[in-house]
Amino acid sequence: MFEGRNDLEKRLVKKLQNYNNPNTLFFVLCDQDLENCVELKNRLKQKCINAGKPDAIIRIACRSIESFYLGDISSIGRAYGVSLQSHQEKAKYRSPDELNYPAQTLKELVPQFHKILGARIIASELDLTKSKSKSFSHFITALQHAIAICKAQGKE
Repeated sequence: MFEGRNDLEKRLVKKLQNYNNPNTLFFVLCDQDLENCVELKNRLKQKCINAGKPDAIIRIACRSIESFYLGDISSIGRAYGVSLQSHQEKAKYRSPDELNYPAQTLKELVPQFHKILGARIIASELDLTKSKSKSFSHFITALQHAIAICKAQGKE
């Protein structure tokens, strides 16, 4: 775990180098924020290569991980015990990856939302098949693909 993207970029190489289990597949998930997605992904990929982990899978949450949650507004409602279903079809929420400040948007929907605790609360409610967040769908697809490869190789 890292404390934000700056910490991730500063300590990623050392963390990966210090992890010595050869059967480990690394996923690096990072918020895009307002940065160029391709440049960020390439920079993180190079850090993984420098650390000797070229097979690490990099996924970028467009704009931030809160977009993942906003892709399934009903999960937020279930997590916080409020009705938000009517919001999912509003234009603002149809493409949550395009929101510039999804954490702020989430806080508007659920004022008691806090990033770390909120992530834990909402995560157990997310429907992996119904998200309107394309970056979340790409992340889930990458996880499913990695799991299938590991199973095929007998690494469960």
